[in-house]
Amino acid sequence: MPPLEIMLLVFSLFFFLASSGLFVGGFHPSQRANLLSRLAQMGFVAGTLTVTLMPFFNVSSSGIWLCIVLGWLSIIAWRFWNLGLIGTFMSPIVSLILLLDSFFATNSFYAFGSMPASDWFSIKIHIGSAVIGQAFAAIACSISLLLLWQERKLKSRDLISLPSSYPAMKTLASSLSTTLWIGFTFITISLITGAIVVKTSHVTAISLTPKIAWAIMVWAWYLSILVLAKILSYRPHKIARMSLVGFALLALSWFGMAFTWNWGYGS
Repeated sequence: MPPLEIMLLVFSLFFFLASSGLFVGGFHPSQRANLLSRLAQMGFVAGTLTVTLMPFFNVSSSGIWLCIVLGWLSIIAWRFWNLGLIGTFMSPIVSLILLLDSFFATNSFYAFGSMPASDWFSIKIHIGSAVIGQAFAAIACSISLLLLWQERKLKSRDLISLPSSYPAMKTLASSLSTTLWIGFTFITISLITGAIVVKTSHVTAISLTPKIAWAIMVWAWYLSILVLAKILSYRPHKIARMSLVGFALLALSWFGMAFTWNWGYGS
């Protein structure tokens, strides 16, 4: 990797890791909490801007694009949902993805032979929707953690220990529902386009059965979350716990990431 690309990676990691520590410091009420939270958000924005520059210097993988989407979605959540505290969880997640990407990223997602342009279009839609779906699942995971932490404090009658910027439970529940629906939609698109790619592309030396089975299981889990929330009116804390399990399954499948082991199918 050329020096400029290495510098961008190092600065991105520095900003996100620094913001992780600052978010933790600002999470608990103190005289410096607001200052630390503001500095943490500035560090997160700086990291997001830095990682966004990488594709312009030919540093591109689905892991990098996932970090870009995660960064900007988090910033949008701060602006429109007043969810600045999700950075407490998103900063270390993005840092981990960057580290894994630097070790395991590959320059190709597929082992294709000759391929018409129409196939590449399907692949781009597939990878893009997978990355966006996983990003929304990560946002939902962070919101779930905030919601469950608030519920714990409520049960122990210790709400005073929460920072003043902590969002209301109604806001958390509403934003969790929205992110789950959007994430599920993009995961569905990814599965559909993935099936089209497998059926129409000239794929060589590829074994997809375990990954496809896992992806369908993850999709079914998120579908069950939405069904239980809509039809059986599950309470937000139950949906939050199911969302955490869903994100764990999604992360284990490495769905939409390029730094998988040599499965032959890196999205």
